[in-house]
Amino acid sequence: MEEKPGRMAKLNPTELLRFAAATTAMTLSTSRKLIRNFNYYKTSDPTTITKSELLSLYKRIRLDLFSLQNLLMNCNENTTPYIVSLSGQIFDQFEELHRKLLFFDPDLLVEIIPVIDEQRKFWVHRTDIEFYNQNLLSRIENGVAGPIQKLEKRLEQLPDSATL
Repeated sequence: MEEKPGRMAKLNPTELLRFAAATTAMTLSTSRKLIRNFNYYKTSDPTTITKSELLSLYKRIRLDLFSLQNLLMNCNENTTPYIVSLSGQIFDQFEELHRKLLFFDPDLLVEIIPVIDEQRKFWVHRTDIEFYNQNLLSRIENGVAGPIQKLEKRLEQLPDSATL
């Protein structure tokens, strides 16, 4: 950085790009959380959850997981903020899915909740540096992708809605 009296410091273009990427990733993550919270509290009947809500949430998890896998295949220091952001979003979405599933009859959730809990245990480590090692892509392909694909069929078998 070069500093002269009366002027702002100049940022290296590479550092500027990383800073912009990190800021964008953080903004996207925060926006999605705000949208989720707004949608949760704006409803006129917050005690009813529909199967279509659950399937929509499931599809967002799948899209974010696919995006994360693509980023990990082409990983570099500029994609790191996006990788961390997507990991956080996936964890948040599993938390939301778990919370919404609890509206349904427990007998219907016997095969669903363990899958969700397993994913929550995996993604909770997203804040650890060691989580983002070279094996992350392999761990996602072997331990996450398969169970998530089976989850859609189980969600489709739920009733159209549930009310507390």
